[in-house]
Amino acid sequence: MRKIKIVIGLLVTACGFLSLAVSPVKATLLTIDKKGEIVWKVLASEDANTLPIPQRSSLEIKEVKPSGEQNINNQISLKIEDGKMQLSVATEEGEKNLDVTNTKGELIEIEERPQLKLIKVGTLGDKFSIEQEGVTALTIFPIKINPKTAELSLETSSGSHFLAVMPADAYQISLKAKVVSQLVRDSFAIEENKPGQISYLIEAKKKINFLNFFEYDFPIKVSVSALTGEILNVEQPIWQKIVGFIFS
Repeated sequence: MRKIKIVIGLLVTACGFLSLAVSPVKATLLTIDKKGEIVWKVLASEDANTLPIPQRSSLEIKEVKPSGEQNINNQISLKIEDGKMQLSVATEEGEKNLDVTNTKGELIEIEERPQLKLIKVGTLGDKFSIEQEGVTALTIFPIKINPKTAELSLETSSGSHFLAVMPADAYQISLKAKVVSQLVRDSFAIEENKPGQISYLIEAKKKINFLNFFEYDFPIKVSVSALTGEILNVEQPIWQKIVGFIFS
């Protein structure tokens, strides 16, 4: 009986190790620390043998050295090109280009600073994600990050637009304005309604109390400017506006 228990124990342990081996490893590729320095967390596939992580052929790094005396400012960019998601990191030493199409989840972490809360940039489905305090904004627009200033910009057909307002901040703005009561989901889109107008399209609920008798949640969509924090539009049926005004 003791031998049987030992054998079963060994089998369970082996299965545990096997499940760890086949489970996908989620790791941030790089971190921008509080000083604005870029710290690599996962190296190229040719360096993966030195790391206790599975080899990722999709993370092949191609280095492009700057020519002559050309000075490349530190910059990180994400874009979708020919159906593939590309991560580029330019420094004074050169440029690293990575195909991150098959790398899901968090790619870049920007550490918290006095003027900035922790930001995580990655992928979700076929879009790029910008996460702040559990609230995520999704976009197909190319993203540029300045490591020194921790500034994020979106590149659209109308030019480059600095995101002065992060996703969780946009949600807090709509909450404080009493436009919404609760998010429908913890992710929403970044869109450009018209040239130069970059906004978060927040799908939420608006709770209305009927004479302290019962409460009802109305669906509502709110556009908050990612550039200024201004509430640009509130989308709801007219009858909801009337009921909300009477019972708010």
